Amino acid sequence: MGQNDVLSEKNNFESSCARSDSGRTMVELLGVLAIIGILTITSILGIHFAFNAHKANSIINEVNHRVVVWATNKSLGQPLETLSTDALGYTWSVQDYQDYIELTIVGIEKDVCPKVKRSDWKTVYVNANCSIFSFKSDLSPGTETKECGPCAQLNPVSGHCEDNDDLCGPEQTCDNGYCSSCEHGSWYNSSIEDCQTCNSGGTASKTVASPEECARCSGSRFRNKSGYCLPCTRTDWSLSNTETAEGCLSCPNRVWSSVWYSGDRCHYCHPTYGVQNEDRSDCLPNPNQSCPDGQFFGYGKCNNCGESVPHSTREECLKCKGQNFLISSYSNRCQTGLTDFRNWDGAYYSDCVAAPNRYFVGNTATRGKCAYCMGTVTNMGRECTNTCPSVDGVSYTFVPHLSNQSRSLCCPEGFSCSSSECPEGTQLDTSVHINYCIPIPEDA
Repeated sequence: MGQNDVLSEKNNFESSCARSDSGRTMVELLGVLAIIGILTITSILGIHFAFNAHKANSIINEVNHRVVVWATNKSLGQPLETLSTDALGYTWSVQDYQDYIELTIVGIEKDVCPKVKRSDWKTVYVNANCSIFSFKSDLSPGTETKECGPCAQLNPVSGHCEDNDDLCGPEQTCDNGYCSSCEHGSWYNSSIEDCQTCNSGGTASKTVASPEECARCSGSRFRNKSGYCLPCTRTDWSLSNTETAEGCLSCPNRVWSSVWYSGDRCHYCHPTYGVQNEDRSDCLPNPNQSCPDGQFFGYGKCNNCGESVPHSTREECLKCKGQNFLISSYSNRCQTGLTDFRNWDGAYYSDCVAAPNRYFVGNTATRGKCAYCMGTVTNMGRECTNTCPSVDGVSYTFVPHLSNQSRSLCCPEGFSCSSSECPEGTQLDTSVHINYCIPIPEDA
């Protein structure tokens, strides 16, 4: 190899090395691309932020415009529905609640809502997800006050408590002001250790629950001692002191009363025929809606004549005169005289003697005892001749019970009866509401 060839190879090698050295610019190129990418993303985010801010400003301006228009229409007595229900890509609707107006917007994006809420709203209340805008008809600030649950916010315009899932923990929901790991419309049932959907009417089933979980189902009340979650649709009354006033009064058709029995209890009050007093401690007959014919109001509902219930009024009880009479000694009980043969204090003379087999003991000008008569009532309902009519040709003698008139006996001729038991050879017969000791036939 000649000298020229050596020099040529050297030049070729150096040229090759120079081309390899130039490959390091790829790293620099990747860095440039990364910077371009970051700038691009930042630009997109900036554009998105600006676009959302523009959206929020447009919504705020549109809401302010509608608030002014609707408030003006309201003051002039004109209808509110004069504006488009479709604006800015959202669906708009309005509801007039007389003393306040509620605007509903469907479709506001999650990342737009915070910018809308940050607006300086002075007379408009915006709910948590920017779907409801409430304002007074006269554009005055909302001043309603009310205690809400832990995860609910008060709407000072309407006075309603509004649920906010953001006030609960991760993966929790807010229903009626209370958080739970269950989905909306359900509650945690500790007896099955699982979530249970609120049944029809939005009420929780009768089972073990906590007050907070029970409160998630609207139309339910919590009975603390048993841990039951009871639907407000039940019409029974509380048998014992197992509830609190708060749990009881969470049902709109309940009163927390001590006037019917000793101690406060949760009582049903019929929404049509009953009227609650101001502090919800009593249920009275509705003066504008009487019970149907053949019924009287007592114990928070309408009852058939011939039934006995406490906490009625004489006016109501007189609707069943001849079958029922009022006694004041037992929580103003409208008592039947047809199937109950006890003697009752606190009755009116005229009410008592109108009932069958009843006579009055006491001063007829005041209230006295309405006693049961097994025989014949005489002297205008003031006396009773206790006699036992003959049956199948057999004569009977009246044997009074020492303490309970209803347990007196009619003893057949030839037998000796105590004041409470039929003698051997006879059997008790109450088919005619009189306790006859009927002789047992010899061939029986």
